Amino acid sequence: ALAPKPLEMLTGRGGSDSRARALWCLRLLVFLIAVAGQLGYAAFLGFKMPFIENRHSSLHADKGWPDGDRGEFFDWALHHLPDNEIILAAIPLSAELRRASSTEGKAMRFAIHPQFEAHHLRERVQELYQFYQCTPPASFAKTMEKFQSRYLILEFKRCSFGPFLLDKYPEVNCKEKEVPWQELFCPRALASPLFELQWANAEFAVLRLRDSKEVARNAKDGHVADLKTWEPMLQRCQKEEPLECAARAADLALAFRKMGQMQVSQSLLRWAEAHGDEDGAFQYIMGHHLDYDLQQSQRAGPYYKRAVELESNNPVFVKEYLMWLELIAKDKRSLVQLLSPRRAGSGAKRALSSLE
Repeated sequence: ALAPKPLEMLTGRGGSDSRARALWCLRLLVFLIAVAGQLGYAAFLGFKMPFIENRHSSLHADKGWPDGDRGEFFDWALHHLPDNEIILAAIPLSAELRRASSTEGKAMRFAIHPQFEAHHLRERVQELYQFYQCTPPASFAKTMEKFQSRYLILEFKRCSFGPFLLDKYPEVNCKEKEVPWQELFCPRALASPLFELQWANAEFAVLRLRDSKEVARNAKDGHVADLKTWEPMLQRCQKEEPLECAARAADLALAFRKMGQMQVSQSLLRWAEAHGDEDGAFQYIMGHHLDYDLQQSQRAGPYYKRAVELESNNPVFVKEYLMWLELIAKDKRSLVQLLSPRRAGSGAKRALSSLE
């Protein structure tokens, strides 16, 4: 064989006679050519990847998105999305939902399949991934009709300018700083009369493509920062899941804050504040936001206190309020009032050691 032996190359033992030395040099040459070919091929593939110049590293840096939001969405989708509907979602999410629906015996179909080796499926991904670019909602509505789909799932962690561009649809590609964020499909679809926002949390939004008969002829696009965009979904939440809505809206508001969309965040946060008086989770989220995000720790105390009053045995709420009393307020009297009934448990308040 012409392939060189690595140890022999490292030690420099190629034989004493000229024939052996020539054979060793030939092996080395073949090895170097093979290495150069592999490196060249890797460089060629890298060159072909449609990265936005000098931006892929920062844009692709992932943020923390709680697993609880994912579980909440999966539970809702499996119980509320109609059977046998064709769902549009990204490749990873489609694969996860396919597995979950199969496990639960739910009949769900997906336009994107993770079998990426098939050429026609790669072409389909290019067409459907227009929802990551500046595609007009009316244009993408036609794409959904082509695939006989009425439901689209958006992921808010990708509701921003991405590092990849579409080869097949350059007319919808857009880059950060060249167009405003509001031109992306994600915020436009959320406020479009063509779509009904059925459900959302901090990580996902479920949109239903309305039938043409449902859309008024003079219907105009709204704005994602306008509370009117969100109110139908929030009202539906109050009917179906009244105990979850204020906290979920607050989480959604903070997700938009992470995206830098402060007007959207403030609209949703005001709604959550107006409806979260009896929601312990909202009170905790608001306190945590003031304490850690805004560095306004003094204002966080009443929210932590209210959260503990509403859910006295929630270990996260109790821990945060205890830390606030000790480190920020330095209120020993309130600390004693909080801890004394919990040494061995008293009434509805469990002992600290038993909180899980």
